[in-house]
Amino acid sequence: MATRVENLRGKETMKRPCKGAFVAPAFQQWLPNTLKRTAFSKEACCRVSLKKCFSRTSIVFQRTSHYSRTIIMADSAVRGPPGMGGTSTESTDLHAQSDRRPGSHKGFVEEMRFVAMRLHTRDQAKEGTLEESALPIQEWRPTQQDYLQFLVDSKHVYEFFENFMEQSQDNMFVNFKQTGLERVPALEQDLNWFRQRGFTVPEPAKPGTAYVDYLLSLVQDKPHALLCHWYNFYFAHTAGGRMIGRLMSKLLFDGHVFEFYKWERDVKEILDQVRVKIDETAKDWPREVKDDCLKETGLSFSYSGTILGHLAKRG
Repeated sequence: MATRVENLRGKETMKRPCKGAFVAPAFQQWLPNTLKRTAFSKEACCRVSLKKCFSRTSIVFQRTSHYSRTIIMADSAVRGPPGMGGTSTESTDLHAQSDRRPGSHKGFVEEMRFVAMRLHTRDQAKEGTLEESALPIQEWRPTQQDYLQFLVDSKHVYEFFENFMEQSQDNMFVNFKQTGLERVPALEQDLNWFRQRGFTVPEPAKPGTAYVDYLLSLVQDKPHALLCHWYNFYFAHTAGGRMIGRLMSKLLFDGHVFEFYKWERDVKEILDQVRVKIDETAKDWPREVKDDCLKETGLSFSYSGTILGHLAKRG
């Protein structure tokens, strides 16, 4: 995607959709207990209604690593976040009555980490609040074409972030150009690998385009919230994303390691440097601005979940 920043300001703000959405049969296993299921058709589509505002079901990737992170297959992996039939989150209200947030004494990255950990399962993290996934990652059985679509949608989102960071004149984002986490060049190599083997690389699908549309709306409405999405999307790939890559490599590609899962230097070192940059950027933000950013955590996981939906399929 080659969207220029000066054109982003003119993007019309997305409207919040209605509460109900139809769910394809293949994804019904993702619906958590807090959602009501009702039969809709012969194809066993169901209509989802919210008990409150938002619920999510997670996939366990790792337990003990300091860098462990999961990408949540939320209920919006089947319903869709805003722009795909979904709504906002209510579980990241962040103890609104309190002036101090968990982790705030260590910096804003720790605040984001704490909110993200609450979206883990209880057996994965002591802060976790979710039940285990109905379809564990070890039972995913996508096709090679499914994985290719996953790469295409992922690249579409990374292109937005990387183009935006490169072109933005906002001092808020000056520290996030060329951090070492960038993924677009690596993904371009991987898509060429598929082309060389006779695959036709598709256009980005709804999960990828809807996420970019939402991110574009944030540029105009609350650009600081982009930092939450950037943090979660990139950091998730360095932990849970790599675990998915190893599984897909073994399952579908005879052990081929894609460039998507390689960095030019030690990724842990890069992450440590980026954490410092985030804390420095957010240190003087008013409390309400930080909270706006933290409240995007559920949506960032949710949109990532819709992209992972290309892989989270039964055989």
